[in-house]
Amino acid sequence: YTPIFGLQEAWQLYAGAGFNAAAELPRNRWVHVEVAIAGRTARVRLDGADAPQLTVTDLKRPWASGRVGL
Repeated sequence: YTPIFGLQEAWQLYAGAGFNAAAELPRNRWVHVEVAIAGRTARVRLDGADAPQLTVTDLKRPWASGRVGL
């Protein structure tokens, strides 16, 4: 997870537990990614996993229309 402030990425400030997670990605096939956002929490699941591979509990940007990049 990397919030963007003033067109600048802030990955240096938001790294480690709660912002990044490792995942095993298979080769030579599509991988389904689900991002569920509720309030200030985002959960990322891969390939229909029961548990999220990444949970961000404190999204840093206020609610706004726009895009999400993966």
